[in-house]
Amino acid sequence: METLSSLTTSARYSDLKRLLERYSTSSLISEWKSLKPLERLVVFKLLALPKALEFYAQVDDSEKYFLFCGLGTQPIAPVLENLSDRERGLFVEIPKNIADDMLAALMSKERI
Repeated sequence: METLSSLTTSARYSDLKRLLERYSTSSLISEWKSLKPLERLVVFKLLALPKALEFYAQVDDSEKYFLFCGLGTQPIAPVLENLSDRERGLFVEIPKNIADDMLAALMSKERI
């Protein structure tokens, strides 16, 4: 069976996205720590928005901070630079209003 890491390393993003559609959030959390930081961002950005938000809600605060800092395309620019427009379209961008809510939640936890 192919792993998230092997599909990321081999740049098989369509296959990875299909695999992620079948992954439960708990399965993804179980495999998450075995991924390298760039692999984590790639995986997160390939999740459908509802699953990405569900996943984000369930990870610990340090992972939330990491994922928040990785929003946008710049952090995965080396991955995107040689992809076709179709392949780039596989990656989900978190809308600004949702990113603002993510930041507000992080900031409120820091004050506690």
